[in-house]
Amino acid sequence: GASAGGINGVFLAKALAGNLSQEALRDLWLDRGDIKRLLRGPKWIPSVLRGLWWGVSSIRGPLRVKPPLGGDEMCLWLHEALSAMDAAGPQLAGTESLVPDGNSLSLFVPLTDFHGYDREIPLEDPRVIRDRGHRHIMEFTHDPDGRSDFGPEGNHALAFTARGTSSFPGAFPPLTLSDYESYFQALK
Repeated sequence: GASAGGINGVFLAKALAGNLSQEALRDLWLDRGDIKRLLRGPKWIPSVLRGLWWGVSSIRGPLRVKPPLGGDEMCLWLHEALSAMDAAGPQLAGTESLVPDGNSLSLFVPLTDFHGYDREIPLEDPRVIRDRGHRHIMEFTHDPDGRSDFGPEGNHALAFTARGTSSFPGAFPPLTLSDYESYFQALK
């Protein structure tokens, strides 16, 4: 799916920029990518019953069904995997990056703004068309001048973006920056 592609793209770009292994991403998918682990509800309840629990608990209000998958743990897992990549260090001795010398790497990740934003598109002076946009593009760069958004200090932005690309109402809940921050504050 598109969200898995966005997540994989974030990790691939980090691996290329820093000559890092993607084993942490592989382990994340194999160990935690199971739908049973992502399903909302108390983890001590079997997944079939959690599905029923989600169904019953999500129809409290008029047409306000909660997505079946939880994104809070996913944020933490993505950040842990990105940090594990840094901890493992470069994979090829003597090579800082797999991006060829003199070249740059740019990663563009689309995110959906659940609430949207208004924009005006000129049609004919002075008339405009008003439209509601929902798309944002996050950009990360690694360039030959030494600037890189893929180092350890960028892991929170990368994890937020990887999780944010998975925000669609049918599966994962929308993500806000304050939600993301609260998941990490809960650990302290």
